[in-house]
Amino acid sequence: MTKEEKRIELLKEFVNTLSVDGVDLEYHIDWDNTDTIEDFDDMTEMLSDSGAFNIEVIYYGSAMEYLTQNDTSLTRSLGLAHEFGYTPDNINSELLASLIKSEDAREEWDDYSSEVDDFFYELEDKLDEYEEEEE
Repeated sequence: MTKEEKRIELLKEFVNTLSVDGVDLEYHIDWDNTDTIEDFDDMTEMLSDSGAFNIEVIYYGSAMEYLTQNDTSLTRSLGLAHEFGYTPDNINSELLASLIKSEDAREEWDDYSSEVDDFFYELEDKLDEYEEEEE
């Protein structure tokens, strides 16, 4: 196994320890370009570019349930809708729930910031050790 293959293996193992509600992190990582990921910001950019945090809530019932549990007053969702330029004539419960769920996923991901940075900080040492073992 090459050093790059080992890097991908370790990264996959690490990603599988992370959990963000509604997001399949492993699916949104471009495994052919993981050499461009060196820290939390790089990984966040890759995930964002692939749409990982654009979660769509479909069906009225599901949307209303999500809003009831997460934004009863609709303050957050209407604020986000305003930030994204939506007007009252193009807002519905599915859009509002999707905005909140996407924002919640981004916030949940942000909680992993130091853990992801620590992983990449330690990764090079692990790869160097692996390379020495292989020689």
